[in-house]
Amino acid sequence: MKKVGQKKTLPELVADQIIDYINRNQLQSNDKLPNETELMKNLNVGRGTIREAIKILNSKGVIIIKRGIGTFVADQIGISDDPLGFNFEHDKVKILQDALELRLLIEPQIIHKTIDNITNYQIDELDHILRAIEELINKNKDYTKEDVEFHTMLASISGNQIIKKLMPIIAGAIEQVIHVTDKSLAQETIIQHRKILDAIKRKDKKMASLAMSKHIQDNITRVHLITSKNL
Repeated sequence: MKKVGQKKTLPELVADQIIDYINRNQLQSNDKLPNETELMKNLNVGRGTIREAIKILNSKGVIIIKRGIGTFVADQIGISDDPLGFNFEHDKVKILQDALELRLLIEPQIIHKTIDNITNYQIDELDHILRAIEELINKNKDYTKEDVEFHTMLASISGNQIIKKLMPIIAGAIEQVIHVTDKSLAQETIIQHRKILDAIKRKDKKMASLAMSKHIQDNITRVHLITSKNL
């Protein structure tokens, strides 16, 4: 472990320079970085140093490496798939309950901004996602990806950049709830998602917030019941 005040290694300094390049050129998610040869020339370092710097940035969630294609700015730049280290938590139930409580604090409130910003096109997109969820549920198929997409889009429309960066945590909680409850909330999910979107269409902030709160609270209750039986 590096001691406080210890100087950065050359690969770490080069990693910082690559981040500076991303910022200066205003690269966005999925934009491609220059190849190794170009980076070597631009930063005046060897191939080994570039590769070590890329490894550092990849581990920090800044870039993603697509073998045979190139190196790209990450989707959620700087955020790993497991930002809070859920995979290393021993008490999975407690961490899931805490994540649901976080959702209950955030999502019913942020939906007010979503209603302020939403366009008719985005409403149609959300409607399309809900139809996909309903179709998958009725066919007894996995709807996790679409459920996450619905909540992620609502948060993104709010325009709050911090909430956007918290979405991997919220997404992880959604995935775990569906897994833990074994889709037993599927039919309720159809009803509650529809209530949320209907309230958004009517620009009814109070009802949208209440519908979102009930949706999340039902998840909390069901998780508690299931886990209590298993104790």
